[in-house]
Amino acid sequence: CLPEFVPSFQIYQSPSGTSHYIVIEHLMQEEFVRLDNVIYNIASVDEIEQVQNLLETLKQSMTDSGLVHCDIAPTNIFLSRAMDKIKVVDLDTLYCSGCFPFDIETGHKGMFGDEMKGYVPSMYIHKFPFLVLQFTLEIIKSYQEGIEVFVQNTIQRSAEEEYLLSPSFLDKVFKDNSGLSFQNFIDELQHRFPYMDGDIIEKFLLQARQDNVFTIG
Repeated sequence: CLPEFVPSFQIYQSPSGTSHYIVIEHLMQEEFVRLDNVIYNIASVDEIEQVQNLLETLKQSMTDSGLVHCDIAPTNIFLSRAMDKIKVVDLDTLYCSGCFPFDIETGHKGMFGDEMKGYVPSMYIHKFPFLVLQFTLEIIKSYQEGIEVFVQNTIQRSAEEEYLLSPSFLDKVFKDNSGLSFQNFIDELQHRFPYMDGDIIEKFLLQARQDNVFTIG
């Protein structure tokens, strides 16, 4: 039995028998909306917190089921308009212990940075983009009454799914196991996003270090 975040699908073989492809259920626009479109149109703290709760549910479901997605990004996540369901697509990047996904891509630069893209899929690979997504939403949330204007003026559509944190910055955070650049990162983020809570910034920087991503928990 597959976890609820996986939509119904069928696997078909090409007539030549040399390849396979996956056909998933159509996530109807009347019921579901893609996460990137939610982010581009988000306007209130309540909306953000609903999205954050669903993302946490998805992350926990992956942990509980032992089935993780190696390309966590807003264009691969669908939320129900009722905000009570969450689904993932791009199912050929699913991974479970001891079994490689059909497609070993490890994500968009805006979610993983450049350094993470070379990593072999693992039971931990999804932790980093979830941290990036949640922190991005925290930044947006910090603008309170000005959320809609901030999003419209700051966030642009990107093929690499880069929202507020550049791939090069994510690389530096990921590799800073010793904490040598910790205060510099804090200063940079507080300068760019002056309404952000310092404790939330520090928590993200600590959790996103390589040593903490590739550990149990």
